[in-house]
Amino acid sequence: MEIEYGAKVIDKSGKVLGVVDKVVLDKWSGEITKFKVNTGKGETDLLISPEDVSEATPSKVKLKIAMDEPQPQMGVQYGAEVFDKNEELIGTVDYITNDAWTGETSGFKVSSEKAKIDLFISTKNIIEATPNRVKLGVTLDELKSKL
Repeated sequence: MEIEYGAKVIDKSGKVLGVVDKVVLDKWSGEITKFKVNTGKGETDLLISPEDVSEATPSKVKLKIAMDEPQPQMGVQYGAEVFDKNEELIGTVDYITNDAWTGETSGFKVSSEKAKIDLFISTKNIIEATPNRVKLGVTLDELKSKL
């Protein structure tokens, strides 16, 4: 893939997102690993992976996704009860984190008097989720040992 500085970047719906202003290359292969899109909005610049590109020419890059498309969510709500794999109540969802790029839920913080610390749970540890209840595939001790 060849991308030049200043190449126009558009999403799959044709919306112009900005221009390429930095390209990161793999030191060994010389292949592009990421590129930064200057959106003209300062702090909202985007970091894009080649896997997110559907078409690329030196002057134009088209992405596989639309930036304003609603992304699927896990459906977990604030205050949902969180249980470990043994069905022991760990605590409740305090806040939910979303991936900045995809908008998908990436994890959440659990308020837990039992743990005596803040727990940040990755979606990788979830085996069941409804809006009001989350079941993990690990125990509280296993979570704490990863900290």
